[in-house]
Amino acid sequence: MYEARQNKEKVSRRIDGGRARQNRKKHSISNVTEFFSKRSEVIQKRNARKEPNDSDPRFLRYDIEPLSDGRANLVKDVKVFDNRDPFDGGDPSTNVVGFDNLISGLWVRFHILNRFLGGPGDNTGNLIPTRQSDNKSSYWSNIEEDMKKIASKRPGLAFNAQIDYHPNSVYPSRLVGNYGPIGEYSNPINISFNPPQSSDFKRSKSVSQAVNLLSRYGKNDRERIITKWMQMGFLLPDSEYYAKQRFYRTLDLRRMYNQRQLLSVPADL
Repeated sequence: MYEARQNKEKVSRRIDGGRARQNRKKHSISNVTEFFSKRSEVIQKRNARKEPNDSDPRFLRYDIEPLSDGRANLVKDVKVFDNRDPFDGGDPSTNVVGFDNLISGLWVRFHILNRFLGGPGDNTGNLIPTRQSDNKSSYWSNIEEDMKKIASKRPGLAFNAQIDYHPNSVYPSRLVGNYGPIGEYSNPINISFNPPQSSDFKRSKSVSQAVNLLSRYGKNDRERIITKWMQMGFLLPDSEYYAKQRFYRTLDLRRMYNQRQLLSVPADL
């Protein structure tokens, strides 16, 4: 009888001990969950974008969201107050998709957010390939100067921009957006960009090499010539249409030269 009572007490203690362990475990899990929940709230509050206030001597905030291949897409939630001491994001210092194929000098890497408003020159999401004439146009220059004036006094500058692209192309077709004093966004932006033409691309091979291909594969097998031409590096990314156009012009000019309709074949095709 005594042994049975002892065994019953042991079982009871084990059950009570198990319950206590479960309760401690639940309490521990609850504490951990509560800890991380509170920590997450603290982090979110810390990372939350706060509107600039009068106590900030200077501020620069922006959100750049490029496309998956690195091309510019969105430059948004920009807020700048430089207090007449401009920020400098630097000259373009990184490669921009499609830019290396274009003739330097005629084409530039265009800052979406101006470098002297803090627009980074080392972020492909803030750069697009455009003609020098687009970058220096009076329309865009006036907008940038106006934005700098707004950024130099309180409450500061707000700016948003989005880039659209030509169909099946890495080259931009349009920059749309707006800007103004923080809280207003009162001035629209809409700039259109023409696509590159064949004369805008760098020449990767000489006319003589194109003519050698012509003689090797026969003048009537143009598709085969184009394929080989592409393999040899004549075709630059995003320029198949222009490459074919240039090659056909080469053939036409050579034919005209052979028929004595031209004194020479122009080197710049």
